[in-house]
Amino acid sequence: MSLWGSYRSEGTISNLSTGGCAIHAMSSYQKGEEVLLVFVLPGAGQVLIRATVHWASWPFLGVGFCAGQDQAKLAVCTYLDNLTQRDLVRGIAIY
Repeated sequence: MSLWGSYRSEGTISNLSTGGCAIHAMSSYQKGEEVLLVFVLPGAGQVLIRATVHWASWPFLGVGFCAGQDQAKLAVCTYLDNLTQRDLVRGIAIY
């Protein structure tokens, strides 16, 4: 089964850091809910990160990345280090 074939929502992100981000999502979420995020980062490809919803006010939510996941966080960090004004996160899927 394709990972992209069964996602719950999609959206755009802002304030991306190695600790979390804000998301404008198409579905509603509850504070404390654990989700799997799939970022499409230019130069890094797809990055999967488990996260917990810290706040939710539809259609916006703030998530913090779960502990561990060093390889995924390194990919986000590398992306942020190489970021230019023309680079954008291509999309996100939420599971």
